[in-house]
Amino acid sequence: MSDGKEIARAEGFVGKDEPVWFGGKTNNGKLLPKRPDFAIRAMAQTRAVSRACRSAFAHVIVLMDVGLETTPYEEMAGVFDVTPQRQQSPEQPPVDHFAVIKAWVAHAQSTANILAVEEKWKKRIGKLNEQGAPILPDVQEAAEDLIADRYGVLFEQERQQADANAKVPAEEMPA
Repeated sequence: MSDGKEIARAEGFVGKDEPVWFGGKTNNGKLLPKRPDFAIRAMAQTRAVSRACRSAFAHVIVLMDVGLETTPYEEMAGVFDVTPQRQQSPEQPPVDHFAVIKAWVAHAQSTANILAVEEKWKKRIGKLNEQGAPILPDVQEAAEDLIADRYGVLFEQERQQADANAKVPAEEMPA
């Protein structure tokens, strides 16, 4: 950031139990050699950078498209079957528009973010109205209330932070 403010921090780690990096047998029985130390350190650094950026900017991905995920593929292996699946039918399941707006709102970290969410929501309503598939009025009203509530919370947090910053003497401010 141009003001030098730290917005995220993370650590990366490569465990000795990872056969891809430290050698050994994989789950499917394949024997792998140990990778060079510089490659292991580089992977730890890559993971740290990835986590720091995800921490700071994950909300942007959800604002772009609620169908996008912020969890890396590698972190889901062993937790879920992450093999891409083809849909059986060409029909799309109905969209839970309130769940969509809840996800967008949950990832908003500032008043600017929530205003962007509100704008995106309005565009979505307009687009669906044009397509002849309007969002139900009660869902629209609940979404507007959710956005307003989140804006209020974020506005108050930002005001408190500004007040706290204003009380710190200039000589105690970090360079």
